[in-house]
Amino acid sequence: MKLMKSILLTIPFALAVSAYSLPKVPMGEPRTVEQVLNISNVFVSDKMDKEDASVVVSGHFPNSCYSWSRATVNENADERSESAHVIRTYANVQQGMCLMVLTPFTKEIELGALSNGEHTVKVMNGDGTYQQLTIDVR
Repeated sequence: MKLMKSILLTIPFALAVSAYSLPKVPMGEPRTVEQVLNISNVFVSDKMDKEDASVVVSGHFPNSCYSWSRATVNENADERSESAHVIRTYANVQQGMCLMVLTPFTKEIELGALSNGEHTVKVMNGDGTYQQLTIDVR
């Protein structure tokens, strides 16, 4: 009985000491990184307004840790031309536990004012592949 009493008295003390000696890890928000998105579809209107041209892109985020970040147009483009437009889309990816569900997204990307004529739009994916379409602006 004495042995049982001494064990019961030592357990709380041992737990308190072990909790005190654990390394202190700062609790903060999970780290977020930006990643290039893969686009499934690119849509353009039949009647393109040259003053306010845009395309619509759609795809699926691979899990719940992804969220839309931004799109760039003609940033670091290989072709420097008024009629060639390169689009890259980005997602914020939060590091940590994620639900493994495909989440659809659709975003409109502004191209700005376009001159009359034929324009080529190239939507780049993260793996180097791309979708290309031609827009006729009148």
